[in-house]
Amino acid sequence: MPDRTDRGGALHLRLSRDHVVVAEAVERIERILTEAQCAVTDAQLFAAASEEILTNVANHAWPAGEDRRFDAWFDLAPGPGMLRARLVVEDDGIAFDPTRQAPPPVLEADLDDRVIGGLGLHMVRRLTDEQRYARIGNRNVMEISRTFPVTPNGAI
Repeated sequence: MPDRTDRGGALHLRLSRDHVVVAEAVERIERILTEAQCAVTDAQLFAAASEEILTNVANHAWPAGEDRRFDAWFDLAPGPGMLRARLVVEDDGIAFDPTRQAPPPVLEADLDDRVIGGLGLHMVRRLTDEQRYARIGNRNVMEISRTFPVTPNGAI
């Protein structure tokens, strides 16, 4: 279960449903990872997973037209030759556990036969080591994390 109290030195991102605000947050996450000497490709992939989670909250956590805000915390935990990235997203939207409710997509099916939804979480699962969700009070708390090898100068 995500830990709401462990926010130590995490970067706090106060977000809105505005896609420009979400895009800027994703760019910041990617930049922080590359500056920490994470390989550029790894930084881009974690940023893509982050974008999926943040965009889903912005688009679906509340009824359309409501001007709402939500919070995210991004942190890095360095270790010998590695770096653990973690994004925790918290919102007061409609209860939704994407880790349980999105079935794995049938990628081999014809496009006309595919069920709508599930591709984004499939991507997040493939791009991260861990995905956790909790409903705490009236808040959704979603956490994704991945451990990367650290490369000199963020080499690809």
